[in-house]
Amino acid sequence: MKRNEKELRRENNLLEKQLSKENQAILTDIVVYLKSFDISEYRVEIVRQDITNMILEGERRNLRTEDVIGPDYKAFCDSIVSELPPLTRKEKVWNMVNSVLLEFLVLLPIWALTSFSSAWKVEHSLPEFPVYAGSLLSLFFIAALAQGIVWYITKTSFEKEEPFHGNWWKQWLSLTAILLICFLPSFVFRQVLFYVHFGYVILLLLLLFAAYRLSGLLHK
Repeated sequence: MKRNEKELRRENNLLEKQLSKENQAILTDIVVYLKSFDISEYRVEIVRQDITNMILEGERRNLRTEDVIGPDYKAFCDSIVSELPPLTRKEKVWNMVNSVLLEFLVLLPIWALTSFSSAWKVEHSLPEFPVYAGSLLSLFFIAALAQGIVWYITKTSFEKEEPFHGNWWKQWLSLTAILLICFLPSFVFRQVLFYVHFGYVILLLLLLFAAYRLSGLLHK
């Protein structure tokens, strides 16, 4: 299924290019919203292909997208998802594993760079890195924040607010405050828990990458 999913996504990307710019934007919002539901990526691509063909047919008949699928895109998506089977427990576990591995693949190099700077300027412990209690807490908070941002973006894909209008500035102010809170432990809790050799950091990064790829191959 993984190979079919990639092929289907490639086909959909080519098909989507046939749409007008306006309808491409609408389709993007629809796909993003669909990703907020408890359904597989493969089924999302199946639905994406069906909707793309519907909109393309509407363009050939000089119809607007709202004339084809209705003015309430969110309700349209909800009705489709209600007819689809949810993820199985196995699929949920695989998705969670993939998500966690990907987050560590992104966060580990960032942590390594900051730890390298500390080891070079403060600890003078190279080739070993200091592992601070606050850094681990910050990594945990940032990972949780990333999950929350993804959930928020997918759930609100149809809510359009212009910059500096409505509650836009409040949202960004809240996000900035949350980011500061996430990074605060790394500045407050400077206790060194242990040191880890640079070679082990590289090895861990390679193992995480291999596990992420393997998880993707085994995810059926």
